[in-house]
Amino acid sequence: MLLEHASARAAELPFCALFIDLDRFKQVNDSGGHAAGDALLRDVAQVLAAQVRKSDTVARLGGDEFAVLLDHCPVAQAEVIAEKMRSAVVAYQLVWEGRVHGVGASIGLVPVSAALATATEVLRAADAACYAAKRRGRNCVAVHGLGAAG
Repeated sequence: MLLEHASARAAELPFCALFIDLDRFKQVNDSGGHAAGDALLRDVAQVLAAQVRKSDTVARLGGDEFAVLLDHCPVAQAEVIAEKMRSAVVAYQLVWEGRVHGVGASIGLVPVSAALATATEVLRAADAACYAAKRRGRNCVAVHGLGAAG
């Protein structure tokens, strides 16, 4: 797994990880059906990938959750990228059977160095930061270790 490999090297090559949970996705499935939800997920994956560098990785974890690995990326730059991703998701609209569907994005950002040595620890920290974003009212970016979590 890419995250495991990156985590093992984090002491020498720090990186940032993002955990993204789509806000209001259940409403898309409930009102437009699962085909609309699937189309929105495919489109959002492309929207997210368009906001990162070629060296970065965007992956769907399952459901309406995505993870992003920002290789060799300082926290300040990761925050800018995360905010671009959040804005792009909010701007995206799916028109499905005459209805317009949209979602927001709660994003947890984790700077990864030697302190988080395993992929499990990175994902746990990113998930905690994402939940901090949701507690703040959703559709925002929360950085792990800056009052977000941990």
